[in-house]
Amino acid sequence: MEPGVVASAVAREAGIHVSQLFRWRQQLCGPTGPSAGFAEATILPEPRVAEDSSSVAVAPSGSIEVEFLAAPRLRISGVVDPATLTAVIDALAKAGRRWTLPIPNGARVWLATGHTDMRKGFNGLALQVQETLRRDPHSGHLFVFRLRSGGLIKILWHDGQGFCLFAKRLERGRFLWPSPADGTVAISAAQLGYLLSGIDWRAPQYTCRPDAAG
Repeated sequence: MEPGVVASAVAREAGIHVSQLFRWRQQLCGPTGPSAGFAEATILPEPRVAEDSSSVAVAPSGSIEVEFLAAPRLRISGVVDPATLTAVIDALAKAGRRWTLPIPNGARVWLATGHTDMRKGFNGLALQVQETLRRDPHSGHLFVFRLRSGGLIKILWHDGQGFCLFAKRLERGRFLWPSPADGTVAISAAQLGYLLSGIDWRAPQYTCRPDAAG
């Protein structure tokens, strides 16, 4: 009890005998009374909380897929190692230097004889195919045009979704071209490869022709 408080008054107010009040006080404070000091405390470890699977960091999974123009697709699944990814990028960079023009199966290659104003773009060349060559520019065939000097060609192709326009300029030499008197000339995909390389596509020479088997 606080100093100055009369025990009998407290007991009377509570409706108990004063001896009962002292007994409770002794049980609460001990025989020597309350004293200031430190009590022994034990620090317990924090309770372990079950990990939420949604909060656990999971390595990202998925795949990297690269589609080549004239080769099967390359797919890398799962976690990609940085060294592997670097090697793939280097390989793609080297492959890009050897890029070749895609020619769909069944597509024909038409050469627009004469020379063409190379300032023309998609619409101008498509109109030339339609009005001068009398062909359908949306047919999926390839239409090849050459600059007067012979060092630059453009190829127009519709892939079913829109026009694609390819261009190549030779650092040296010129692209061999048919005479305007020949009219519109169709060549094969192999001949187009020779043409793009600056080789005479009209009469490619074989290094060796076998005479017989064995």
